[in-house]
Amino acid sequence: MKRQNGVAVLRRLRGVESMSFTELSESTRLSRPTIEDAVAELIDDGLVVAIAPEPASNRPVGRPAKRFAFRADAGLVVACELGVHELRLMLADLDGVVLARGGQGIDADLPAAGRLAAMTAAVSALLADHSRTPAEVWAIAVSTTGIVDANGTVVRSSRLADWAGTDIAGAFERMFPQAAASVGNDARCAALAEHWIGAGADLDASVTVLAGTTMAAAITIDGKPYLGRHGASGEIGGLPELGWPRAAAALREFASAGGVLDGGDDERSRAALAEFIEHFALGLITLVTVLDTPRLIIAGELAGVGDRLIGPLQERLDSACLFPVEVVASTLGTDVSVLGALRLALNDVDAWLFDTERARRPLAS
Repeated sequence: MKRQNGVAVLRRLRGVESMSFTELSESTRLSRPTIEDAVAELIDDGLVVAIAPEPASNRPVGRPAKRFAFRADAGLVVACELGVHELRLMLADLDGVVLARGGQGIDADLPAAGRLAAMTAAVSALLADHSRTPAEVWAIAVSTTGIVDANGTVVRSSRLADWAGTDIAGAFERMFPQAAASVGNDARCAALAEHWIGAGADLDASVTVLAGTTMAAAITIDGKPYLGRHGASGEIGGLPELGWPRAAAALREFASAGGVLDGGDDERSRAALAEFIEHFALGLITLVTVLDTPRLIIAGELAGVGDRLIGPLQERLDSACLFPVEVVASTLGTDVSVLGALRLALNDVDAWLFDTERARRPLAS
């Protein structure tokens, strides 16, 4: 029961600036003595800290109420995005506040073992560059291209020839034996980010599509990316009947495709974009019709094209779908998938914090 009381207090403190004994008691419906005992134990565990009262000149007359806050500095989380050509890293506190970033280019032809080694080395360097240690890491999560199973292993990859079979989670579990390690597909991580702090934050269900010279879709249901039996839900990109292979070819065919992605408005770019939309819309209509979602989020490279893409797509969906579907562009930019990995790591932190059977962690130094 004591651990359950502590978890109840942590749930209230997580994500707010601070709370008093009275506020905690009212929100948890636990007695004042019970709250005091729970807070004392959480302070001993290094998870909660007492907040110093404001100076007397800035507060009402009388004895100030004690306030307490979750210790976001008690540990770290690491987020990685491993793309075909680039690696992105984020180091954050337990509230998800980004403390540092890293990244580097990667040769697309690098073998799987070398790609994995480059990622683990980059994580080690990011920690060392900011005088942090592996022991401070509570969770690490990776966003990657390909279909990923529940164990964090890539089971299929069309963009990296030998990436299938790579145990990414296992590599980081060996590197950080005290930390949780999770791996997600890049589109599903993007959907997780959109639901957390992006265009899907106000919805329980949506479709997120990473759109560019390759396309990938993810489905969010009840606020979580839906994986399916094999982690392959939304993987319609390889089905020629649904248009996406031809949509990708429409962009790759033009030497000026970069102009499309960068917002170019020459005749060739407009033609490439129009052909892309014609084929791209078919798969989108199929997805949103099957799922009956209220919003479609376009993320990735083509999100920056803006109304030249969103407007025509909205018109196509308006004419084809049974019910209105709002088409919006992501505002999370190129960080969308690595932010999703960050949220994935924070979810692992929450799972540990709110587990009534959790083992005690060492105190933060």
